[in-house]
Amino acid sequence: MSEEKSLKMEGENLAKIAVDSRMGAKQLQTLYRLAKTKPLAYVEAYVQRQIARALAGGVRGYEGFVKALELLRKY
Repeated sequence: MSEEKSLKMEGENLAKIAVDSRMGAKQLQTLYRLAKTKPLAYVEAYVQRQIARALAGGVRGYEGFVKALELLRKY
């Protein structure tokens, strides 16, 4: 399978998980903006912080953030 198809499938899978976990549009926009403008270490720290907040009940989208962290570490 070509790399473009693989990346597209990963993105679609992330989108489905984000919707299923009720991750907000603003959270996704923030992730996108950070990924474009900040170093990946910063983005990874942000995602880890959001996972901790989701576990504490502060924000929605736990599964989406976990998948995003998995993809950050993969790529």
